[in-house]
This record gives sequence, C-alpha cells and structure tokens, in this order.
Amino acid sequence: NTSRSGHLTCRDLRCAMPIPKWTRVWHCDDPTDLEAVVQGRSGRCSTREFMDEMNEHQPGSGEALRCMERDPVQAIKARWQYLHFGLVLLLLAVAAVWFLRSKVNSANLAVDSVDSVDFYLPNRGHTDSKGEWRADTWDHFQIPDCDSGPPPGSKELVHWVQNVKEWVNDTKGTWVPGMWQADKSPSGGHWVDGHMEYKGHFKWLPKNMSKWVPKKQTAAQLECIRRQDEADGYHKKLIEQHQSFLKAKQDMEWLLRWQGEHNCNEQLVDIMFNAPEEHLEVSGAASGANCQKVCTLNGFDGFSWSRQGGCILKSLGQSVSFQAVHSEGSYSGYACSQQATYLPWITDEAQKHTLYDGMTSTAAPGVTLPQSTFCFMLLQPYSDDVKLVSEQSRLGKGIFSCDHSAVYSSQQLELPSGLKTRKIYSSQMAEKGGQWNVELNTDVTMALFREVLKDPEWRQARWMIFVDPQCVFSAPKLHRLLARQGLVDTPAFLVSPSVGFPSYFQVMSQSALKTLAEKSRACYWQMRYWGDTQYHDSMWLDTCLKQTVNARRVEVSELVGTTKGCHHSHVAAWPMETVDAQRKCYM
Repeated sequence: NTSRSGHLTCRDLRCAMPIPKWTRVWHCDDPTDLEAVVQGRSGRCSTREFMDEMNEHQPGSGEALRCMERDPVQAIKARWQYLHFGLVLLLLAVAAVWFLRSKVNSANLAVDSVDSVDFYLPNRGHTDSKGEWRADTWDHFQIPDCDSGPPPGSKELVHWVQNVKEWVNDTKGTWVPGMWQADKSPSGGHWVDGHMEYKGHFKWLPKNMSKWVPKKQTAAQLECIRRQDEADGYHKKLIEQHQSFLKAKQDMEWLLRWQGEHNCNEQLVDIMFNAPEEHLEVSGAASGANCQKVCTLNGFDGFSWSRQGGCILKSLGQSVSFQAVHSEGSYSGYACSQQATYLPWITDEAQKHTLYDGMTSTAAPGVTLPQSTFCFMLLQPYSDDVKLVSEQSRLGKGIFSCDHSAVYSSQQLELPSGLKTRKIYSSQMAEKGGQWNVELNTDVTMALFREVLKDPEWRQARWMIFVDPQCVFSAPKLHRLLARQGLVDTPAFLVSPSVGFPSYFQVMSQSALKTLAEKSRACYWQMRYWGDTQYHDSMWLDTCLKQTVNARRVEVSELVGTTKGCHHSHVAAWPMETVDAQRKCYM
C-alpha cells in the first residue's frame, strides 16, 4: 500500500524507504492511464506522484499493484546496473575508436616515413608569407615550422608530496643530570653530560618536495625534431651540391676558354683514329674537350675519346694523317695550337643578358614569303642528342626541313652527315633551383641568341624557331600555321594555352627577336629584383617579350601536344628521346 508521505510498504519487505521521483521499476509494463492500473488491466510501478494520485482515486488499492511485490531497493539497483552496463558499453566504444585511431596513425606514420624522404626533394615546396608557392631548393628552403619543445639543457622545477619517516615526541621531556658511566675502558668509565630525555615514536608524515629536472619532449615534439633534423640535413646536402655545381661550371668555362684561346679544331663524331703510337691518358677521360687539351699539352698530334674507351692520345710518327674508321660514340680530333690568343669571356650577369644590338634592318632584301623560317637548336656535346641530330640531318627532317637552319653547341663538332656545329661561348650547364624549382638556364639561352644574331640567317627569314633536339615537328604544318597568322612585321610570339611559351619549341617573329635584342638588358634590370636568375629561359623570355618588348602573345592550341607521343593534330611533339621514336613520327 501507499501513503501520502511517499513511503511504500510491501508484505515481504522488512523495512520501508522513501521512493525518489525518478525511481521506476523496469520490469513493469508501460501503462497509458491510471484506470488501467487500478482495475488490474496493467501492472507498472510509477513515481511518487503517480502513486499519490492513485491513492486519492481509490484508497487501499495497494493490493491491486502486483508489480510492487518487488523490493524498491532492488529496483534502484537494477537501474544502476543498467547505467553501469551503458557506461561499460561507452568505454568499450571509446577503446575501440582509440584502437582504430592508433592503427590509422601507425599507418600514417608508415606513409610519412616513406614520404619524409622526398618531402624536401626539389619537386616539393612550400607557401611563403605572401601565399605564393616556393620550391624547397638550396636557395629557397624552409625548415618545418612545428613545436620542437624546450631547448636542449633546459630544466623545470618539479613539486611533489612524499611521506617521510620522522620522530614524534610524546612528552615534553625530562632533564637527566650528568653522571659517571662505568665501562670496561682503561679509565674505568666516562662522564655523560646532562641532557633532556624524550619519549616518543617514529611516524610517516607528508612533506612537500621539489627538484630541478631536465625538461622532456612529447612524442609530437620528438617527431618535429626528427623532421627538422632531416630537413636541415637535406638542405645542407643541397648546398653542397650547389657548391659542387659552381665548381664544375667554373672548370668547364675555363676549359672552353682555353679551347678558344688555342684555336682548337672541330671534333669528328663517330670517328676513331688509328695511329702507330697510342697512349691511354686517364686525366683526359672526362670528355672529348678534356682529351683534346691533354693531347695538346702533352705534345701529341691527335686523340680519340669515348665513354667506354676513355682518352687515347695519338702520334702520327712518320705518317702524314690518321686513318679514320667508323666507331659509334667516338670523338676524334687534332691537337690545338700551341700559341694562345686572348679570348674575352663574359662574366657579368647584366652583360650576359645583353644581346647584340647592331641590327639595321628587320629583313634582308628578297625575303617575300611571310612564313619563311630560320630553325636552330642547341646541341649538348657528348650526349645522346648527338645521335638524334645526326639522324635528323641525314633524313633532312626537323630543323633541316626549314628554309634556313643551324646547330649550335659549346663544342665544334662535325657530324657524320658533314654538318658542323657553330660555337657558342657558354658551358651549357644549368642547375635546378629558384622559387619555382626550374632549370636556371637563361644565361645559356642568351649566349645562344647572341651567336644567332651574329649570323646572317635570321635576317633572311620572317620567323625564328628554336627547337630542342628531342622535339619532333612538321615543317609543312608550321608553314601553314604561320601563313594564317598574318603577322609579318609585328613583334609577336606563339604560345600554347596549356603549356605557355614552350622551352622546347619557341616561335617568334623576326621583329620580336630584333626588339628582344635591343631590350634584353632592360628586361634584366626590370626583373633582377624579383627573380631574374630564378627563371627558366622560357619563363624569362615570355615575361620579357610580353612586358618589355610589348610583343603580341598569340595563343595557338595546335602548336604543341600536351602528352608524350606523336600528335598529328599538332605542329610539334616532345619529348622523343630515341632515333626510332623520331623516325616513326617523321614517317
């Protein structure tokens, strides 16, 4: 039965207790109204107010509540059991999530361990304070910005409470007067001074402790330190590589300057000299140019060089000339002059970007075709590109199908087809760097254009086309494309909407080249404060032609293909690195 006091008494209960408002017995059904409980059609224990209301409607109805035969204490315990069960489930869910998270983190760390090596490779970069992308190169590098924790050797004061065993006096103590204490010593005893005597016991008491200890890094801070050390080590490696490059470039320039001063002759490609006297010279094994210099300094008459055979110095003996035999990959030549003449070499950066400006006319008399072309390329000596150019020359394809053509190189080479390269005064060496991690070769391109402007062919054509040796293009398509432009005497250059001004296929009008030569130094001074030496040649030329020369930038979608392979719908395709690949495109 129930009462107004909120107490419940059942037959099998030994005591009574108040029922809180939130207490419910969970084994009862879910009634919908009071009458169902009173009439016995439903049995559910309710709250205190529900039972009070039920008692008001029908006093003495406690017998009708069969559900109340259960101890209320057990009902509360049941509720707590369900609550505990829910908490256990929640904890298990949290543990599962944490376990899966640790697995994912370990997997991510495994990926990071692989990617961390190439995180600071030159093709990766970062965003600077202005939100612009910068490559991680020797001169544009950023150490990871993360929390590395306290500096080495730093300490912190740690406080803690520790139980210490101390003596506790139980009394105030009594005075014990001095007295003679007998013992077995020779003197028969010793005097004991008067003192206070206490009674007490030892007790463990809490005591505040402190100590200076070294600061420790967290796992995240240790990971940050690891990444920073890795980045710093890679940056130092990049700087060392840069210094090695500068040394190699300086050595190459000195070698080229020596060749120019001693009037060295051309080297024959794919030719081996046979001689009665031969000597293998290790110091000239680096290149054909080194072999030619060693040949001259050691007093030999000629040389033959290859990557496999090294440098072999030759002497004519009683013979008048060497016997030349075909040997693919070999370079042979004669010794240079023993007499040296001074050869000026441009070292000033501003002068390197200053082109020849002695032009007096934009076209030579007799040039009538608006699409007439002068195609030229820059050949890297002793590289695989030599074989590509030799085959193009033999087939009459590529630049050799243009109205005028020329091949330039830092070495004077004579190809098997009889073609001779024209000399430029540049090492043709460039390294990757700058804020965009590109090949910094503007000085090489300026040296090329400087020699182009000294030759007469550029005056005899309306369009100038620079072509990379690995680039394949169709001269008929190019002529039709240029004829549609209608830009005869207008400074203009062609770009691709997706590639821009291609580094491997650059088309500009004769008047654009002339104006570029006149304003190249102005371009240098205008761009020097925001990256003149940080540009790839195509980026530098594109910016100079557009902003300083004010040439017309013409977008042509069919200029170059965007994927590797032959593109019959485009004028040019790049790269084609083998003779067979180029031959298939030309067929």
